[in-house]
Amino acid sequence: MRDLIKDIICFANTVHDEDCYLIFGVSDDLKLTGMQQTRKKQADLIDALSNLHIAGDNIPKIDIETINFEGTELDVLKIFDTDRTPIYLKKPYGSMKQGCIYSLNILGSHCDIICSLLIDMLGVIKN
Repeated sequence: MRDLIKDIICFANTVHDEDCYLIFGVSDDLKLTGMQQTRKKQADLIDALSNLHIAGDNIPKIDIETINFEGTELDVLKIFDTDRTPIYLKKPYGSMKQGCIYSLNILGSHCDIICSLLIDMLGVIKN
């Protein structure tokens, strides 16, 4: 769950003007596998996001729906676009550190971290 929460924050912080999607039930080599693992529940994700100590309460908005594609059931997690960025934590969560901005790298292959000392210097984070 923690890695998924980090991915959601990364997508929300990525500069773009569109919603982002994570599709479950597709292998890394893009083969349709269907839902072979425990399904993510929208209520659980919203609850986890709501319980994070996010600066400015800029909680990413999400939606999960199940679709049938070519006879295979897939779950699609939609991360809604927001202009209320950057989203960062006031307290650590899992591997995510306080005051760090997590975003997809330019190639979109993984979540990079930008630990901005400026955030601390400006006193945006208050313990």
